[in-house]
Amino acid sequence: MGLGIIAYVDKTVVKISGLKVTGLKPYDLEKKIEEVIDRRVRIIGVTGESIDMDVYGLDKESIYENEEGIIEAISM
Repeated sequence: MGLGIIAYVDKTVVKISGLKVTGLKPYDLEKKIEEVIDRRVRIIGVTGESIDMDVYGLDKESIYENEEGIIEAISM
């Protein structure tokens, strides 16, 4: 007998690019962003030019995607 699992994921993956990242501690950045946007954030990647993060609890109406499905803006 098979077991079925249904998972609902409430997160949006966001990439901020076009910036210069130096001396960044991801944990400190998570806490600062959480304070500003009042949402749970998890940093998943940092390079010298971009930050990738998961943002939890965003309403679909607050996300603007272009024709290709790429998020261009998030309203807080």
